[in-house]
Amino acid sequence: MNIFSDIAQLAAQGLSLVIATVVDARGSSPQKPGARIVVLADGSLRGTVGGGAI
Repeated sequence: MNIFSDIAQLAAQGLSLVIATVVDARGSSPQKPGARIVVLADGSLRGTVGGGAI
């Protein structure tokens, strides 16, 4: 998945969204810093930062 392509398409549709980025991880973590997830205004997700919703 290319998250930046998804963001561009969603923004072109006029959808409100936020991007969450893992900036630090300590101990056992399913994702490393730099992992991203897009959360749309309706609560739907694109991508993952590990195992499910945060």
